[in-house]
Amino acid sequence: GGGEGGGGEGGGGEGGGGLRFELGCGLGEWLEAQASGVPGVRWLGLELMARRAYAAAARVALSGTPNAAVLIGSAADALGRWLPRGSLDAIYVNHPEPPQQAAAPGAADAADAAAPAECEARSSPLASAWLGGKGTVSPLHNDPYHNLLAQVEGHKYVRLYAPRHTGALYPLPGDRCNASAVNLDAPDEGAFPRFGAAPYSHAVLRPGELLHIPRLHWHYVRSLSPAFSVSFMWGARMGLRRSTDASGDEFVADY
Repeated sequence: GGGEGGGGEGGGGEGGGGLRFELGCGLGEWLEAQASGVPGVRWLGLELMARRAYAAAARVALSGTPNAAVLIGSAADALGRWLPRGSLDAIYVNHPEPPQQAAAPGAADAADAAAPAECEARSSPLASAWLGGKGTVSPLHNDPYHNLLAQVEGHKYVRLYAPRHTGALYPLPGDRCNASAVNLDAPDEGAFPRFGAAPYSHAVLRPGELLHIPRLHWHYVRSLSPAFSVSFMWGARMGLRRSTDASGDEFVADY
């Protein structure tokens, strides 16, 4: 996913009706992980692409997750017509990853310089703007590019985990492996026992401040007030893959 980082953003609701809503639920991996982790909370996913929505609906049905459902449609229809005002406790928006560029000269660091010619890269940063109200959340995830997050208005809390702690962050399987199954707003210690011990850094971004989020560093973002930010992503595309060593719980960077 893309986002201020890449996982997306979400708006927290106050006094909602006990329903949590994911916009852009894709194939349903994150939706299923959250719903199965907190059985007493109802979850609803929305996906514009019918093929993905059918896959997400099948995923939650076949996994036996009765507290999750999927809608096909646009955010305008869902929030403007289908769902009553005040019915949502929280909204999570998982953005698709921005368009890719072909490899180009101008390496930012040694890892970029070592990238093979066929590796996707951004020599000119891709800018994305993020506007949200108080309580807006970007779930824990990592991005395959360097990211410079510029805070324009409002304040945001940011938490960062180094890639070497990936095993304790419980990445989702498959195409959503850059997203964590852990909901930082309500972590389930029983389902994710190693998460609480993972070290992290955190800060509050104020207007006019910049934060460099290194490539593949896991990050979680929450708006402490109505806020506007701009992110700039660049460099060679890299991902994390599970190591082939005996433990099977180590992750290494790869192109």
